[in-house]
Amino acid sequence: MGGMSAQIPIKDDLQAHEVAMGKVRADKLREVKNGHDGTWIAHPFLNNIALESFNQHMLGPNQVGSTFPPLELISDHAFYTVSCPSGGCQRRCG
Repeated sequence: MGGMSAQIPIKDDLQAHEVAMGKVRADKLREVKNGHDGTWIAHPFLNNIALESFNQHMLGPNQVGSTFPPLELISDHAFYTVSCPSGGCQRRCG
């Protein structure tokens, strides 16, 4: 299960609204491509955005049988870096 995007619709500022919705789209796309079977949304308006990403990229009822690029452990210390499908990296405490 993916997480909840921090953005919500913005009524009085169309430009800010589009920026926020773009962040939600990117977040939901990242989640489905990382193998999540579902996600949380912070506002009912975001439902179609989440459904769009998951319906386009999740080809079955779940992703249990899907394969994803392996995570690369580069250090066996308390901190390690993993490869992300998008090519960026995240630091995680291990």
